[in-house]
Amino acid sequence: MRSFPASRLPRPTWAFFAALALLAIAGGGLLFYATPQGLGLNDDSIAYVAGARSLLEGRGYREIWIVSAGPVTHFPPGFPTTLAFTSLVTGIDPLRAARLLNVLLFVFNTFLMGWLALRMTKSRVVGLLTAALFLLTPSLLKIHSNAMSEPLYVFFTLVTFLLLDFYFYPHPLPLREAPQWGSRIREWGWGEGLLLAAGLITSLAFLTRYAALALLATGVVALVIMHSEWRKRLVSAGIYLAGFVPFVVAWTIRNRIVGGTVTNRAIDWHPIVESNARTGIRTFSEFLVPIQNWQLSLIKVDGLFEVILIALALGLLVWTLKVGLPRFFQPEKNSQPEVISFLNGLYIFGYFLSLVVTMTFFDPATKFQLRIVSPMLVSLLLLLAFGLKTVAGPGPGRRIALGLTVILFAVSAVGMSESLVNLRRGGQVYANERWYDAPAIAALRELPADVVIHSNQPGVIYLYVGRPGALLPGSVEAARELQEEVRAGRAVIVIFRDANAEEATLAYYEALGQGLQVEKYNGDVIYSAP
Repeated sequence: MRSFPASRLPRPTWAFFAALALLAIAGGGLLFYATPQGLGLNDDSIAYVAGARSLLEGRGYREIWIVSAGPVTHFPPGFPTTLAFTSLVTGIDPLRAARLLNVLLFVFNTFLMGWLALRMTKSRVVGLLTAALFLLTPSLLKIHSNAMSEPLYVFFTLVTFLLLDFYFYPHPLPLREAPQWGSRIREWGWGEGLLLAAGLITSLAFLTRYAALALLATGVVALVIMHSEWRKRLVSAGIYLAGFVPFVVAWTIRNRIVGGTVTNRAIDWHPIVESNARTGIRTFSEFLVPIQNWQLSLIKVDGLFEVILIALALGLLVWTLKVGLPRFFQPEKNSQPEVISFLNGLYIFGYFLSLVVTMTFFDPATKFQLRIVSPMLVSLLLLLAFGLKTVAGPGPGRRIALGLTVILFAVSAVGMSESLVNLRRGGQVYANERWYDAPAIAALRELPADVVIHSNQPGVIYLYVGRPGALLPGSVEAARELQEEVRAGRAVIVIFRDANAEEATLAYYEALGQGLQVEKYNGDVIYSAP
């Protein structure tokens, strides 16, 4: 039977959880206010929405936004499945249900941040302040304002941290009416159940984003370090993995059967380029300095944010090693580190390494954009709360922590006000009127239903024309066949303007239209039969 340590903190009161719930609901209201035209949409968003619709139609998880409508293996099923469930419960289309789902996720994530901060710092005040800072951080609001998988992934990540913390410090609720059941629950393996649950939630995170392998590694490494005996280390890690494996194996087998591949990614060598690194620096600077004018001025200072980022990474690495290695090598002489802060320290490095491996060997299209690095920003926010609470000892430390807290909230509040104004101006990316009011879209809606529309933006065709789009050909022979289809009146080609397109790409688009009728619509071009 597993022994239970004494509670590390005073029992949370209903007043704390009530205040935390009000903060979380306020966060949901903030997101609702920021997205009057719905959530932002990009290519991945369209894939998720279409995947949810495919599930609701009973067709399985398929690419119904393109003509081929093959089974989806590239995008994991977690977010579209949750979106389909939300749509099923509410009776609204997944495109609209996405906004409701993300509002709820922002509420849940805000609540979890406060709860984790409470358990991490043993301070109700810090718990509430952490939740408030989370909902006032513009970068994190922006993440939730897009129909993407990151908010759901962050939710599963935070729940995993909470379960692992409960595993080490359970604080089981008293069963007043039948106290004998409390001891029986312990005898039946409360701790093992928590580990299984943590593994299960980690698998759901993996089925939301494959980057959750970093979360799995974090859990395994933490269990090995935190326990003092190798038997407990191996058994606890095994139980955690047992909770993780079933759903992941099932998804892998499904992909192999229906798609002939595990994740539709091939191993290749494509090192991270300077432009991608610059994207990461800019993303970090926007998180650190959320006031736009300040951020734009400071990023012009050569090397400023690079130095800050390197210093932060080295400091976090030194702290994580200092806390973890003594416990691993001499557990009898060193007590367990604080669980939540240690988990987040490990996770930041594990997640970053997973991104580097993904970009270098599997998917060069992955960039250090806000949505990709957002899980690390959430962990940094929790570690910031832990650091401020550590600094806030008696004497000058308390005044320093208080001053930094006031500055953080003031800067975040100003940055949030700017973000709200920008978000409310119009939908993001494909949710913008540039797309749904585009003259080319109106013209495409008039085409007969049997005419196939080939485009550089097939997702837009699905979203606003109301039919699947087709991809542009990838070879010269296929391009010739497509041109014959267009001349026969069985297909058209539409090229939406792209200011970032390379010259070679533009030349390819022009070559596709040679010998065909050209109709221009504010920069967009439709090639049809002469």
